[in-house]
Amino acid sequence: KMKKEVMICMSGVMASHTDDAVDIICPGEYYFRNGKHFIRYEEKIAEDSLNTDTVCMFKFDQNTAELTKKGIVSSKLFYEPGQTHRISYATEYGDFIIGIKTDALRLTESEHELILEIDYVVEFESDEKNVFHIKIHVSDEPERLLP
Repeated sequence: KMKKEVMICMSGVMASHTDDAVDIICPGEYYFRNGKHFIRYEEKIAEDSLNTDTVCMFKFDQNTAELTKKGIVSSKLFYEPGQTHRISYATEYGDFIIGIKTDALRLTESEHELILEIDYVVEFESDEKNVFHIKIHVSDEPERLLP
């Protein structure tokens, strides 16, 4: 059983901008309740900020994932293969509506780590669409996160 204190490595890439991969490694907390995995971590949007800008909670299982962000950015994102969810995305610059269409969600579980991969499309009100791939690697043994 995985410990509460974990390290989280998130890498995300937009298909059209593969050179702009975003990698974040941060400490977090892990819980397992009612058949769902939970990871909680803090995100700093502004590099020069001393405070946490946004608190994030990822809740997921083999079939769905839900990311709740509270802070400078506030939203609840749903990832469910074959479905499109329209959500309100609130930022310090204003709110907007986006659609998230999930193509695939894969969860790999072992005793000391979880790997969640999601392929999805973000649809904006302007009819602009961006294809993303995100990989979330969680472990209570931080050395497992090193490439």
